[in-house]
Amino acid sequence: MSVHDDLAAAQNALRALDRAVTALQGHFGNHVDIRRLVDDVSRVTSDLDLLRRATPAAVAAPGSSTP
Repeated sequence: MSVHDDLAAAQNALRALDRAVTALQGHFGNHVDIRRLVDDVSRVTSDLDLLRRATPAAVAAPGSSTP
């Protein structure tokens, strides 16, 4: 897999985790552990965004070559 594919897979997994945590929040309400999970998902989302922006275009684009 390319870095682009890996980033996309991570983003899809993170979206699924966010949906699951939101569903759990509906069951548990404003419980401290749910708040921690929500914060964790937010932090991982930010970290993944930073990685995406730090990835050079030549590495991120499948089939590109470096000079």
